Parts: sequence; structure tokens; C-alpha cells
Amino acid sequence: MSSSQYIKGNTLATSGAIINVDRLVNFLKSNTNITRLILRYSKINYEGIKELAKLAHLTSLDLSCNCVGTEGAKILASGNLINLTSLDLGGNEIGDEGVEALASGNLTSLTELKLYDNKIGDRGAKALASGNLQKLILLSLGWNEISNEGAEALAASGNLKNLITLKVYDNSINYRDVQTLASGNLVRLTSLIYNYCSIDETLPKNVLPQLKRKCNKRKIGEEPDSKLSEVQTSLHFDSKGFKAI
Repeated sequence: MSSSQYIKGNTLATSGAIINVDRLVNFLKSNTNITRLILRYSKINYEGIKELAKLAHLTSLDLSCNCVGTEGAKILASGNLINLTSLDLGGNEIGDEGVEALASGNLTSLTELKLYDNKIGDRGAKALASGNLQKLILLSLGWNEISNEGAEALAASGNLKNLITLKVYDNSINYRDVQTLASGNLVRLTSLIYNYCSIDETLPKNVLPQLKRKCNKRKIGEEPDSKLSEVQTSLHFDSKGFKAI
């Protein structure tokens, strides 16, 4: 891989490329103007993560759909990424233990954290709710295994009060606990992105048929960056409550 061909401005981005991580890290150490690193679908594993975690000048790191795993998440959490404000670990099977490490590690400058499709349950949600990621503005937890217990922990969090956007689509959270999230301690929250594929009779009967039809058309893939997929509903709410749009 020739790093220069993937650079635009302060960003080095690639998807599916074969990467020599040692060579890449050496290149980035000599080119600290590159602060945003996107390495999707590149089979980066634990050994590669150890090198990337040394890059203190990075502000944004996207390792979605790699082989980070629990141990890789621990390395990132304990590394030297002190200036990192955005981290995307979607599709890396980091699990609850990996989330616990991230929530209690050195990544205290994070404002955006994407953990969709990572086999995260209530234990991981509770760790995020009580961790040291107080600067988070966006938290993405779609395609995981979080239930009402985890949703209630997030809603009651005293450490996520700066959160503006929360994505919890395709979990096991019922309609009532969406309301709990909307009315809890997340006082700055203005966008709750959610779908009802896991919902049964807790959903109002006049809403259920249409949403079930949408769920049957579900397509699994990367988390959309700019607009909602067909099955996702954005709930925007104020002091009077919230409504689906």
C-alpha cells in the first residue's frame, strides 16, 4: 500500500486495502498533519491496533469492520490516543468487556463513539452510562443486544448529559423504554434514532402494522452516515414529548 494515494487534506482513507500497519504508522508519525484515519474492511487485528494506539496526534479513527475484538478495544482504551474525538468501531465484535474498557479508559476527549454491530448487551450499556466519556455528543449502539435494562441505565446516566444523538436501532428495547430514554437524564438529547423491529404489543396498535411492514424490508449493512434507512425512525422531542418522523 502506498499511503500517499489515499490522502486528501488531513484525511487518509481506504476500504478493503491490504495494509502494512507498521509502515503506515511510521508514515503517519512523520506526517502529523494527517489527523483523520479511515481504515475500513482491512483485517486489522490486535497486533495492528497496538501500533495505531500510539498515534497521539489523531483526532478521528474509523476501524469499522475489522478484527479489533475485545483485546483490541482494551489496547485502544489504554493507548495514547489522547486527542481522539471520533472513534468508529462498528462491526468488530468487541462485546461487553471491550465496551467496559473503552468507557473507563483514556479516551476522555471523545465526542463521537460508534459501536454498532458489536454484540453489546446491557452490561456494556451500563458501563457507558457510568464511564468517563462525559464529552460524548453522539453515541451509536445500533444492531446490538441491549434490552430495557440497558436502556434504563442509559436514561438514568449522570455522565452522558452532553449527548445530543443516540442511536439504538435493532436492539431489544421496547416502546416504553424509548419513552424512558426520551424523558431521562439525557438533558441535551434531541435525536433518538430507533426502530421497532423488536417491538411486540407494547407498541400502540395504530402504529404497529406500518412499522412491521418496514421491518420486513430490513437490509443489514454499514450504518448510514447521512440519512435514515427505511426501517429507522428518528424521534425528535421537546418538553411536550416526542413524535416519530
